[in-house]
Amino acid sequence: AVQMISKVAKEVDLQLLENALSLIAVESASKGGLQMKISIDGQELFSEYVMGGVSSERNEIHLEVPVGLLAEVLKHAASAQSFKVHVIPVADWMRVSEQDSMDAKIRSFQVHQFRMLVERIKCISNTCILSVIKKNDGDMELKASAEIPQQVRVATTFKEIQYPAG
Repeated sequence: AVQMISKVAKEVDLQLLENALSLIAVESASKGGLQMKISIDGQELFSEYVMGGVSSERNEIHLEVPVGLLAEVLKHAASAQSFKVHVIPVADWMRVSEQDSMDAKIRSFQVHQFRMLVERIKCISNTCILSVIKKNDGDMELKASAEIPQQVRVATTFKEIQYPAG
């Protein structure tokens, strides 16, 4: 997930929550305005995950992290029994205003399929439309179109995307 998001943004908001951690990449509108959020359950990634925020109401930590360095550290830490990160420069990050559209959950096997589709679609057009529609029982649609002597359209739909309760 970190390597995938490193191709999208240079820096991310590393959001540490009580039970999970998230990587949020928000590019400026001049670069296409792409927003991406990847959430990982802390227990899936670590055997021990402990986090304490500012207060019980705001039990979260936001850090601005260079995603390339984070990917490099995690690549070398994959075979280690334990590790601590000391050399990545971080900065406090004001909380990113999250939108409801960023809360769709994709199971990990679907992320692999989604990545393969994006790799194939990007040869058709340098822009694509990703829409997650809550009222259609959690359908996510990826579209790309181009007008290279003839009009070409490609679309795929992922069914039953899960939304968080609340």
